Amino acid sequence: MKNKLLFICITAALVLAILTPALFREGSTIPVIKGTVRLALSNDIVVPIDSARYITRNEDGADLMISFVENKGWKYRGRYGEGYVFQKYKKPVNMTISIGSEEFLKYFRLWKTTPDGISLTLAHQVDAEPRGTSPWFTTNYAPDTKDRYIASIARQKGITFEEAKKINDTEVSLLLKGRPADEEIRYKTVDKHAGDIRSNKKIFEVNMSTEVRYLWSNTHKKPLEIDNIVAPVIYIPDAGISAIVGGEFNIEQTLTKIRASQTAVVTYAASSSLGITAEQDISNISAASGGMVYLTTNSNTYVLNIELADLY
Repeated sequence: MKNKLLFICITAALVLAILTPALFREGSTIPVIKGTVRLALSNDIVVPIDSARYITRNEDGADLMISFVENKGWKYRGRYGEGYVFQKYKKPVNMTISIGSEEFLKYFRLWKTTPDGISLTLAHQVDAEPRGTSPWFTTNYAPDTKDRYIASIARQKGITFEEAKKINDTEVSLLLKGRPADEEIRYKTVDKHAGDIRSNKKIFEVNMSTEVRYLWSNTHKKPLEIDNIVAPVIYIPDAGISAIVGGEFNIEQTLTKIRASQTAVVTYAASSSLGITAEQDISNISAASGGMVYLTTNSNTYVLNIELADLY
């Protein structure tokens, strides 16, 4: 039986490689065939093809892949477009990857990481230099840096890193025009508690993170005024957010403080062993794979307050 299944897998993979070469345009078809055979004849749920490509069965493939990646130390941040986005922080780099997939052989799914097919296990070796121009990968840079701020602007506006850099350089030039020579523009990553999600078993803290551009005095060694912030990102430190549904951020700003808020419904994953039920801030619970459940909240308002004291 296994020999017959092996023959079917190899034949089908070869035919598909000829008829649909786009699925295999990244490297040789041989590793794909070997991975397909291994998956078909084993109990493995995810089989690596190379450092950046993987195969799963089609059924529950997304849940299996999310669990597989999270077990390698990445945090699932949600689905954007056709990709599933994950993040991992290892000083001095905060890496973001997206994993997309294509169905093949009807029963299988081929997965590939981006940008540049980055390896799930080697990502921490990447340095903090700007990479590529995709607006999705905005946190591949060390905190409190100009590059991180620019990349975040690129994500917010849906433009390339280079385009965002030109905008920032122009704005900074205008901002410093006529200012004392001892003043300069600096950048700060602000990540603070923004609210709580209360359940019958656990309180989940909700954070907001954003990038701030501000004016600094070298003479007085202190921040003088807040110039701009990027649209914040909401996340739960110990859980993977699956979806955030809400209106735009409401941002109130003066020269010395900012209040950013968003009213939203959040869906995130938590362990089913917690025994959380649909009460307090939790409105709905649905099944997930790997001993997890998806929790959906009532509509809550999350608030990020930034003052000059946060910029040191």
